[in-house]
Amino acid sequence: MKIFIRVLLAIVILGAVFAITWWAAGTSSPRKTDPIAAKDPVKASTVNVPNNLPTLPGSAPALPNSTPGLPGGPTDPNAPPAPATGGMNAEVFAEKLHNVLINDAISHDQAAITLLDMLPSGNVEQQVELSQHAANLLPDEQYGRISTLLLDPKVPSEVKEVWYSDMLNRDPKLNVPLLGAIAKQKDNPFHQEAIDTLSIILNPEISDNQAIIDAEVQKHLRELQEQDAAANVPPLAPKQ
Repeated sequence: MKIFIRVLLAIVILGAVFAITWWAAGTSSPRKTDPIAAKDPVKASTVNVPNNLPTLPGSAPALPNSTPGLPGGPTDPNAPPAPATGGMNAEVFAEKLHNVLINDAISHDQAAITLLDMLPSGNVEQQVELSQHAANLLPDEQYGRISTLLLDPKVPSEVKEVWYSDMLNRDPKLNVPLLGAIAKQKDNPFHQEAIDTLSIILNPEISDNQAIIDAEVQKHLRELQEQDAAANVPPLAPKQ
């Protein structure tokens, strides 16, 4: 009898617990998840760029709507870029150079002079290319104007290098006086190289002394004239 009563009490207790649990589940509402905030399309695509960035030398200040990283650069992909360091537009330069080099109506001398006349309009890179072509076409007889390119302090060293290398392969009557003039210019990028070359050609004792340089150059030119005069003497007629 006692066992029966205990079992009955256990069943009643379990039923009560089940009823309370079912009631609590039926009256509570499911948990709502917090809605995800929509991203602001304007803020998401906006980057705050400081307007006080330093301007690189040779570049223009950043313009409105310009491409990031390219100060003042055009946003139109079809817009032709301007030369970074001045000079002629790349396409215009290439066309002008091509027209000179293929023009059979002018001589090599005239083509070289035309290329030299284009130098002031080009940037350093274009001047170097023009000089390389002109050096291949310019004869010794027209070499007088090259002294300006080698001695003018405003001419870029890259351009001077082209003409200095070309000058070393010219007739000694041309390159020795130019070497002497360069050796006397202390601010010339080829000043010391000219002195070293003259010390090999003229006198190992030559130094950075203008008077000695002038004397040695003039002495060498006289020797060359004497050699030319001796070579032009007609041979003696054979004895009868």
